[in-house]
Amino acid sequence: MITDRTLIRISLTVAAVGIVVLFILVSLTEPQRISIAELKPGENVLVSGTVADYKESKGTIFFTLENISSVNVVMFPPTTDVKIKDGDSVTVAGKVQYYRSEMEIVAKDIKMQ
Repeated sequence: MITDRTLIRISLTVAAVGIVVLFILVSLTEPQRISIAELKPGENVLVSGTVADYKESKGTIFFTLENISSVNVVMFPPTTDVKIKDGDSVTVAGKVQYYRSEMEIVAKDIKMQ
């Protein structure tokens, strides 16, 4: 028969393991705030900069994000109500990938700074 003390130990052990697993999962999926120069394909990132060459075509947003260097950003279809224009300071959350041999960020969210 399991005693109350044994049951409490099992419960605390399972809870501790669960917290560690949740921490690992959150740290793997949470975007990292980095500079454009540090971008690597496959990463989920948060990158801040200035909007340049803003275009919108068939519901898809395209622009260049500039800080020390620059990267192309695409968001399709936009999931944000923020209206941006050239010269705005924004933070982009998204995934880094290559498109036509150039690195770009596929944005999931864009916020004004």
